Amino acid sequence: VDKRSDLWSFGVVLLEMLTGRQVFGGETTSHVLAAVLKDEPDWTALPANTPAPIRRLLRRSLEKDRKRRLDSAADARLEIEDALTSASEGIASGSGTESASSRGRARLAWGVAIVFAASTLALGTAIAIRKAPADGVVYRSTILLNESLGRRPPSERFALSPDGRRFAYVGADASGHTSLWLRGLDGSAGQSLAGTDEPHAPFWSPDSRFIAFTADGKLKKIDAAGGTPITICEAAGAVTAGLSPGAWNVDGVIVFAPDDSATLLRVTAAAGSTPSAVTTADGNAAETHRFPFFLPDGRHFLYSAFNGLVPLGVYVGSLDSPKKRLLQADVSNTQYAAGALIFVRGTTLMAQPFNPTTLALMGESAPLGEDVQTGTTTVRASAFSVSANGTLLYQTGSAAASRLVWSDRSGKQTSVLDEGAPYRDVGLSPDSTQATVSLFDERRRNSDIWIVNLLRGIRTRFTFDPADELAGVWAPDGADVVFNSRRKGRLDLYRKAASGAGAEDVLLADQLDKTPTSWSPDRRFILYTAFGAGTKTDLWVLPLVGERKPFAFVATPFDEGWGQFSPDGRWVAYASNESGRTEVYVAPFPGPGGKWQISDSGGRHPRWRRDGKELFFHSADNRLMAATVRSDAVRMDVEAVRPLFAMRAPGGGARSFYDVSGDGQRFLLSVSEGQTTSTPLTLVTNWPALLTKGK
Repeated sequence: VDKRSDLWSFGVVLLEMLTGRQVFGGETTSHVLAAVLKDEPDWTALPANTPAPIRRLLRRSLEKDRKRRLDSAADARLEIEDALTSASEGIASGSGTESASSRGRARLAWGVAIVFAASTLALGTAIAIRKAPADGVVYRSTILLNESLGRRPPSERFALSPDGRRFAYVGADASGHTSLWLRGLDGSAGQSLAGTDEPHAPFWSPDSRFIAFTADGKLKKIDAAGGTPITICEAAGAVTAGLSPGAWNVDGVIVFAPDDSATLLRVTAAAGSTPSAVTTADGNAAETHRFPFFLPDGRHFLYSAFNGLVPLGVYVGSLDSPKKRLLQADVSNTQYAAGALIFVRGTTLMAQPFNPTTLALMGESAPLGEDVQTGTTTVRASAFSVSANGTLLYQTGSAAASRLVWSDRSGKQTSVLDEGAPYRDVGLSPDSTQATVSLFDERRRNSDIWIVNLLRGIRTRFTFDPADELAGVWAPDGADVVFNSRRKGRLDLYRKAASGAGAEDVLLADQLDKTPTSWSPDRRFILYTAFGAGTKTDLWVLPLVGERKPFAFVATPFDEGWGQFSPDGRWVAYASNESGRTEVYVAPFPGPGGKWQISDSGGRHPRWRRDGKELFFHSADNRLMAATVRSDAVRMDVEAVRPLFAMRAPGGGARSFYDVSGDGQRFLLSVSEGQTTSTPLTLVTNWPALLTKGK
């Protein structure tokens, strides 16, 4: 939205006036945007007597490459003057038919001049409005990005600077490399910040100079002008959960939420600082705190509380006192600007007047935008950001769609289901003819487990409860499926016949969130991941015989997840970040014994071949890896590790997005349908006018 985009719009209007037809058309807004990005105007529709300088003006105005586009209104004026001069010379020197043609060119040239004068007057008015929107009108515009935003949960993707002039975002370029990007609201292209590989959850310093983010298990900051990122402190992230942006006050205090802590921590913004707790969970083992946002006094802050993944509400906390105050129930990642709280209820972006001094809500809330993207498989927070001066940025759309495909070992794919959907938590049946997937229902706002018939290419619903069901694991004989459900407030473990017939059995219900990951080949044990037990994320085992008392398999100060029984039941492959980076390990079951590291450059999501001689995993650089392994009664040896093909996880987070057939020759994948560009961002200025109008 700078002068070049205004001149481009001038070119569109002028061409439509000269041709009498729409330049870029389509049935929907998405079709129109697609036409703008890839289609060329029909230049043959121009009148035959259009002067050459006007044709040149139109082509330069509508050039898609901004570097080659008309640079200023002064350049346009020169083209129009050339057209007027050539038309006048033709009239003075010509006669008969030639003179009539010259007169036609002159009329066109003068018409263009009039349009230009009117449009530049409107341009000046629009620029003045942008600088000082004092007319009570809310202005909306669209920002198109060349980089993909879909690889992070919605609440982690972008953040407006406090001065409202720029925004930082986590973007993936055409090669799939993810880094921190910076873009101004003046229409300039995005710029990647060097040294910010695989970042999460950016947020700004209050002076809009620095951007903080998490990467490599650390909280870092980087000057927005560029340079080398500086590590502030350790901020280890769990292997199964997403991060959330932090908050930075004028005194240089940062409040943030690493996933190795259930509550919020405070730290100074200086390098090498030591974090300390700033909130408490009141004895609730499953309660977590996320999304801090400082109020104007720099001492009080908003934050969201969750029971597992379910929002408990938004509270006001303080740097000076352990006391907290509930403001809103059933919402998350609330922000403050211009005398109002900004939050999402359902998928509607709302604003409600708020007094930051008395900490009291006032008046009625008003809608600011519809269909705001909201997370489905991680904590349910939404894609929006607000600046201190009242600029608002948000992203619309539903959960990212993917397709289920079969892939061979070379990466060649064949379709399973033609219908795209946000497929997550993929689990193959033992005979590889069926698969469980979890799907988020936009209308019901919950996730259910479905079973896909891979031979017929159809899917049927497996769970029907209004609560979330997220992950299904097949019994070794394919007769039953164990899954987790939140119907009692926690993610508990249930069992149901794979046919769908009969009642569901509660296998384990306690105070922790749990995700099943594997069923032992003798049907005696369920391996699951437990969240919030006091030692981060751990691997636990539920016996299905005897007392059925769960016991810890790997419970350390680090995060463990994605456990998988070996086909003979003697080993468990899992992922842990004990080295500072998530790697794949194998340990004997039920223990005790040592462990063997399988990956050496990052790995997660391990899967076994049926004969136990090969172990697959997803690497940190987004490749499917195959490790040839050999074991005896006491040890596990890794003979070779080699890449098979590129495999990127779909956005949004999942327990597993692929599985392997028993012979290790085919892989069932959930493949993102993401395009080369992301869903556009919506920029809103002067939104407080909606509150004063009561709209």
